[in-house]
Amino acid sequence: MVYTIRGTITVDEWVDRAFADWETSAIEGHIGTWMEEVARIVSGGVKPGSGVDLQIERRGTPPVTELYAIQAAPKHKERGWESL
Repeated sequence: MVYTIRGTITVDEWVDRAFADWETSAIEGHIGTWMEEVARIVSGGVKPGSGVDLQIERRGTPPVTELYAIQAAPKHKERGWESL
């Protein structure tokens, strides 16, 4: 239905658009995973199980836990999270 609304009329066009969308999503997923791994290695942080991309524990009084969402896009859906 979405493809029809966007002007896709033939089956060939639908297949082309569906494949391109799938491919783009897969590539974005691989790049995002790579970015998370690099950030963890560089920062010495960890990947917690809570859906956060990166967690860094800073020693001090009091100790501070920093949580980050890693993204490539200029805008983020979640407010209150810092983005790398």
